[in-house]
Amino acid sequence: MNTTKVGDEFEAEVFEFLKNELNTGRLGLIPECCRIFKKKGYYSNQRHSNIVFDLSIEIYRPGETNFSILILIECKNYSSSVPVNDVEEFLNKVNQVAGSGNGKAIIASTTSFQRGAFESAKSNGMSLLRYQDASNYKWVLNRSYGGRQGANRANQHSIEAGLIFDQVRDSVFNLNILSPNGLTRSIKDLFKDIIEKSDEAQYSHEFFKETSDSTFTVPFIQKEEIEERSLNVLLRNGYTGGIVRLPELCRMEKLNVQFGFEPTRLVAPSLILGQICFNPLYIEIYKQTELNPHRDRFTLAHELGHYYLNHSEYLLKEVFEVNDIENPVVHFGNDPEIARLEFQANHFASSLLMPKDNFIRDFINCLEHNDIKDRKHGLLFVDEQPCNRSNYYIVTSSLCDRYSVSRQAVKIRLETLGLLHSFAQNFEPQLLQSILNFERIAE
Repeated sequence: MNTTKVGDEFEAEVFEFLKNELNTGRLGLIPECCRIFKKKGYYSNQRHSNIVFDLSIEIYRPGETNFSILILIECKNYSSSVPVNDVEEFLNKVNQVAGSGNGKAIIASTTSFQRGAFESAKSNGMSLLRYQDASNYKWVLNRSYGGRQGANRANQHSIEAGLIFDQVRDSVFNLNILSPNGLTRSIKDLFKDIIEKSDEAQYSHEFFKETSDSTFTVPFIQKEEIEERSLNVLLRNGYTGGIVRLPELCRMEKLNVQFGFEPTRLVAPSLILGQICFNPLYIEIYKQTELNPHRDRFTLAHELGHYYLNHSEYLLKEVFEVNDIENPVVHFGNDPEIARLEFQANHFASSLLMPKDNFIRDFINCLEHNDIKDRKHGLLFVDEQPCNRSNYYIVTSSLCDRYSVSRQAVKIRLETLGLLHSFAQNFEPQLLQSILNFERIAE
């Protein structure tokens, strides 16, 4: 594909993105006060002719026929970082047609900006926007997120790194922005800052609307409520105990679930377990190189968690990976909102596959059947002693078979319900490793 066609496609993509954000109110601008154009020319007194810009947004005060603010956008789809010369040349073009008061410049790029380009833009009040296609993203959000409100130094550093270093690609956010007032990931912040830095700032209320619902904020849900929601799903589908038949449940709930798909995301295929898409609604469970029915069941239950917990309010799509099970705190723990979504879905999955009352009853029955007694350390206690390890293996194996889940899932469920206790936090490293090795062997 030639470079002109690549550039035109990126311009069209950014145009559609901005138009959609404008029409849905996520830019903060009142749509009736704005017009967005592709390849429109504006007169330059220096050249005595028009300069054509990739994209432009004209902002009008109500009742006025001449725009009050002109935002000019240049799109860069390079294979390398945007150099400082491009920033300075574009700024000169903008000043020729609009001046510094009400003419504002944005460079949108698929790649990073050289440090000199970043500093030049920052010094001149120009905005930079690094835009990345969300189709290969792990989480695709349907709300504005990542603004300066509550942002910490780490977040600011992450945004700057995303603008300057090409290899920095976030799995959550497809925008890294330098606005006239600082660093943000919120497109609304960008346009609010541009208006505040214009000569029309005192009239901003006429074409910029503050909204309280555009920020991505996931509410806290008590574990008890998650348990209740999962139980309600089971009861209305006739569950009485034992293995939860997820495919049958999905058919009864009229949910579109497809199995055996090949991953298409640009990561190691073996890492991807499944995904949910909300528009249209479907769930895909991916084919693995090694069969692991327990993991497939947890993956499906996790995606059902996103559905039944109404996470469509926040997500358009989510991809579930191996690391989300094995090390969730490290994998998405740096972002509290995403972490909350994933922890809620994981807890729903655990509650759905191992319903609380049934699980506890089967646990107690197993203890009684095997004459395992509470010796003042808890109903089930594991440490370095062979007898306690054996008890742990016997109980977890029974529950694994009863619910068709992995030993790790049973262990987490037991710990969450306060049924499994250990002194692991006080163990010497080699002792803790010994117990972990035992678990792997027992698996």
